[in-house]
Amino acid sequence: MHLAMRPTTPNDGTALARIFDGAYSGGYLATFDRDGPLSPGDLWWVHSEKDVSVFEVDHHLAGVLVIARGQGQWVVEEALCPQFGGYPPRTQDTLVSRMTAYLIDLFRRGKQRTLMLRAAETNPFGLRLGQGMQAGFNNALLVFRRRDPKGIVARAPDGYHLRKTTPADLPHLGRLVREILPDRPRADEVERVLTSAYSRGYL
Repeated sequence: MHLAMRPTTPNDGTALARIFDGAYSGGYLATFDRDGPLSPGDLWWVHSEKDVSVFEVDHHLAGVLVIARGQGQWVVEEALCPQFGGYPPRTQDTLVSRMTAYLIDLFRRGKQRTLMLRAAETNPFGLRLGQGMQAGFNNALLVFRRRDPKGIVARAPDGYHLRKTTPADLPHLGRLVREILPDRPRADEVERVLTSAYSRGYL
């Protein structure tokens, strides 16, 4: 398998829009206030705020890496490969192994003491990268009750276990919030949400 990394160019806008739209079903997180699919013009941040690279597998554009390189801790904000699940197992293993080596080398050269990776629970490539690096998985997922007439059931990805939170978990969740999301809700706010009669928390 041939793996090549390169910085994005304006010509990649259409492909990036397709990758993000597929990963988030009509919107890249909450970044875009819009209706309809992404357009290349929505990706203005590619060269202004983020370090964005695309990677090619056997000379075909296969995915994207978004790395935030601030003054402090770097974070792999996105590692997306839409066709990852369609590759043969051997190709999957090789891609994960080579991407892991690439990220470790990149973060070491950047004198980073920690390699942090964010991945949605619906992102098989990101989850496999985390497993391949034997990463510690730290995340708090707040799930609010809603009625779904279609009866959709979300199952945990392979290798992960989901369970309801208990009162004994609250101090640990507060610690995770402070360590991982310093600019997000405070620990007491998370505890208030989790103990609300209108919400359910899962780990």
